[in-house]
Amino acid sequence: MAFSRKASDGAPLIADTLPLSAVMAEHHRSADLSFVLADCGPPVRDAWSDGVYYDGAYPIGAGMHGGLSAHELSSLCILAGSAFRSGVVDTPTSIVDLAPTILSSLGLPLPSTMHGRVIEETLQHRGDSGQYNVEDASVSIASSRRRATVFRERYRQRLYLKGAAVTRLVRPKHDRPDANPAQLKA
Repeated sequence: MAFSRKASDGAPLIADTLPLSAVMAEHHRSADLSFVLADCGPPVRDAWSDGVYYDGAYPIGAGMHGGLSAHELSSLCILAGSAFRSGVVDTPTSIVDLAPTILSSLGLPLPSTMHGRVIEETLQHRGDSGQYNVEDASVSIASSRRRATVFRERYRQRLYLKGAAVTRLVRPKHDRPDANPAQLKA
């Protein structure tokens, strides 16, 4: 999956890429072109499917730093103490939400430079009904052969990454696992 900075007209600088802003990585020091390699995903026996060569020590499905798979973007957070509710809360959050939540639970002021939000759903004094309005904010780009999608959710006016995927749209005639490259015609 490839990403590029925005050009002056707001479109991605490089054709057939998603803007870096899709993964909240647009910055004046960002590279013109960035990419994320595919994850291995579940083992697939289909010789036609895309794959990633990997000979490392981690098992298939293990997350690594810097990817966009759901494995790499998911984490578990356990909050305990008198300020927090008991039970499980499953709402969009990010690591940047932890510091504001902890400061709030201690009754401390939040600096204006903080990027995260207070995870109000975890606090004892929460007054909401437990209903969470999560909006799909996914973005994608397609070529004649593939669609690249960044899955995102908008929750409480903030974007949260959920994962990404590249899917093949068309299988060209010559793209057969049993094809002999010498017999392919342009």
